[in-house]
Amino acid sequence: MLKALAFPPFPRPIPVEPASWPNRLGHTLKKRARKFLRPRVISISGVKLEIDRRRLPSPVVRALYRERYEDREAALVRDVLSPGDRVLELGAGIGYISLLCAQRCGPEAVLSYEANPENEVLIRRNFELNGMKPQLRSRAISVSRNERELFIEPNILSTGFINRGRGVATTVKCDPIADVIREFRPNCLVMDVEGAETDLLPAAPLENITKIIVETHAHIVGDAAIRNLDVHIQSQGFRRFEAFRDCRVWLYLRR
Repeated sequence: MLKALAFPPFPRPIPVEPASWPNRLGHTLKKRARKFLRPRVISISGVKLEIDRRRLPSPVVRALYRERYEDREAALVRDVLSPGDRVLELGAGIGYISLLCAQRCGPEAVLSYEANPENEVLIRRNFELNGMKPQLRSRAISVSRNERELFIEPNILSTGFINRGRGVATTVKCDPIADVIREFRPNCLVMDVEGAETDLLPAAPLENITKIIVETHAHIVGDAAIRNLDVHIQSQGFRRFEAFRDCRVWLYLRR
C-alpha cells in the first residue's frame, strides 16, 4: 500500500494455510542451493522457467532463484482465478504469470501482451518448457491504434512508455485496449505496465470485468495519479482489497 495515501483498510484475501515446518525448511534449502548451483531451469509453483543469464539482469535472476519474482501477482492469481475465467494479461515479462493463469484457466483462456520485442523469444521458450501455449501478442496495448515510442530500460522487464532517462527508445505497434477487450471478452485483467495503468484502465470498458490484479507505479506517475485511478476503478463498481500492506500490487473485485 502506498504510504503517502491515506486509504481506509480493506478486507484481505483468504490466506493460504501455511506449510509445515519440514516443508518450509526444505523449500528454504532448495532456494539457497540455487545460489550456488545456478540451474538453467527452475520450477516455481509448478511452472518451469529458464534462467537466461545473457538476457536477464542479475537482480531478476536473484529474485527468480529466491522465488520473489512477481510473487505478489502470483499469489493473487493462485487465490483469485478459477476455471472458467478468461484472462487478459498486459505485460507478460518472461511469461511466468501467463503460465500461472493458464494453469488455473487453461491456455486458450489467456491472452498475453508484451510490448518489449526482445522478450518474445524467452516467453515462448518458457511456454515450450511447460507444454502450454497461452495466446501471446508481441505488441503494446494503448488507448488508441497507433505506433508509440517504447523505452527499453537496462532492466528489460521495466520497459514502458514513460522515459525515465535510462531507456533506449524504439517504436512499437499498439492495439487499443477497448478493441482487445471487446474481441477477447475477458472477465479478468492482470496488468503490470510500468505506469501506463493510469491511461489504460480509464479507457477500458470494464462492464464485463469482474477481477483486476494491477501493479501500480506511483514512483513513475506520482501518488495523485494512482489515487485518481483507484477512485475511478471503485466508481465502476469494484471494491479494492488490500492484499499486501507493503506492496503496490492491488486486487479489485466487482461488488
